[in-house]
Amino acid sequence: MRTRTKGFSLIETSIVLVIFGMLMTPLLSLLISTTKQAQYTNTKTALVNIQNALIGYVQANGFLPCATHTTNPASPLYGMPDALVGGACPILAARGYLPWALLGVPPMDSWGSTRASIAGPWPGYWRYRVDATFSTPCATPPCTALVAPSKSTITLSVVAGTGDNLVVVTGPLLISPLVAAAGTPAAIIYSAGPNVTDDGLNAVYGPTYQSTTPSTVPVYDDITVVISKATIGAMMAQVGNLHP
Repeated sequence: MRTRTKGFSLIETSIVLVIFGMLMTPLLSLLISTTKQAQYTNTKTALVNIQNALIGYVQANGFLPCATHTTNPASPLYGMPDALVGGACPILAARGYLPWALLGVPPMDSWGSTRASIAGPWPGYWRYRVDATFSTPCATPPCTALVAPSKSTITLSVVAGTGDNLVVVTGPLLISPLVAAAGTPAAIIYSAGPNVTDDGLNAVYGPTYQSTTPSTVPVYDDITVVISKATIGAMMAQVGNLHP
């Protein structure tokens, strides 16, 4: 007489799967939440490193680098700052990106993906805008005062708020000569956040940038940071590179 092996019935299998799903749901939610938090933390840490790299560049060279606008990933100038024209950054009125190759930092945030073509988008690449006053080398160092180049004609500012941002600062970006406004920025760097899209005022690339609480209506998840004008001015003074 043959012994019949008894397996799980369809009902028993269904019950096991339901119980398994109930146990896994909170674990998956926790994993997703932890991953999102890690992405934010890593992006903010990278932005701090970028701030330090830019300050170190000023200490070594006496001025901030221009943004990069080289679109060809195969170009040797990809990730390098635009070359100065007439002693100033040539492009100030178009969205720029951090010259990551010059600074030796990663090109993008936690949500970015590598560009593969000239016409490709810039998902997650660090956005960067610098005041022309602080990106112009002094003609004949040592120099002791600030004079705004003629190209730096738009007064920039950052709309500040509270929330999940590294730095919130309100004030004009361009003030010359250097005055006691320690919080005003010489440079603005920001991540486009999880949706890899410039949100709010940052999408306009106009005179005002945004650093406010993340929200869903209206959509805003950028992480905006600044380097203060006073900090860069002090570094430029140390190397005798303020403009006469």
